[in-house]
Amino acid sequence: HIFISKSKSKLILPWEFDLWTQADLFENAIVLKRYKKEKIIFFYELTAIEPMLINSLFTKGKYFGYKLNSKDGNATILKGANLHDLDIFIGEVCSLFQQ
Repeated sequence: HIFISKSKSKLILPWEFDLWTQADLFENAIVLKRYKKEKIIFFYELTAIEPMLINSLFTKGKYFGYKLNSKDGNATILKGANLHDLDIFIGEVCSLFQQ
């Protein structure tokens, strides 16, 4: 276990399916958690990590997020308004790979 990024609040509305309450970084994978559900993203499945600017109706102003693209065409979005220390988390992920 290398790093953990937890949600700023534990309350997530039921229709917000793309929000996660916790992201754990391990040597070979990222584990995303929401209530009792987990999603594991292994590093060999990742093709790109794209930074993105996100507009929100519920958060004042704009904030950053990251899109994790996988080989099967699926994408997972991590939002900075939801996860605390998201930039540090992504920095730790990138430090695991060679330049």
